Amino acid sequence: MSIFGVEEFETMFREEYRRCLSTALQIVGDAEAGRDIVSDSFAAVWKNRDNIDAEKMRGYLYACVRNKALTHMKHIRMSDSLDSGAHIAVADDGDADLMLRESRIEAVERELDTLPERTRYVLEQCYYRRRSYRDVADELGISTNGVKKHIVKAMAHLRSALT
Repeated sequence: MSIFGVEEFETMFREEYRRCLSTALQIVGDAEAGRDIVSDSFAAVWKNRDNIDAEKMRGYLYACVRNKALTHMKHIRMSDSLDSGAHIAVADDGDADLMLRESRIEAVERELDTLPERTRYVLEQCYYRRRSYRDVADELGISTNGVKKHIVKAMAHLRSALT
């Protein structure tokens, strides 16, 4: 395995940043998210540089960008699904049903209060505050799969309680 030091990393960054950003933008379509994805990908390469053969570093970088962008889009789709589900749960059937709408909102809030504290916290951070699974996982000291399990648990509870 050849050595991949600071100079090689800086050279790769200068040469590949635009192409990586273009790849991320093609997938996510959002400049800010694309920059975050590329930054996270370069950070992952730097963090794992001792475990990656220098000749495969660029391929590893592009795989990181693609995977992080796809994960981002999956998170967005799940968030949109939650948002549309919330709209269904609190759909306004006209001004005449304002009381019904308010009771549905109260029902959702009551059910959120019945979730275990950690599960509720994960759901609030990921969907209401739009934090990434990785950020929440790092904060709580768990894996991103742990975050996903909390989300699945919360969504299953809400679906069963509100349908």
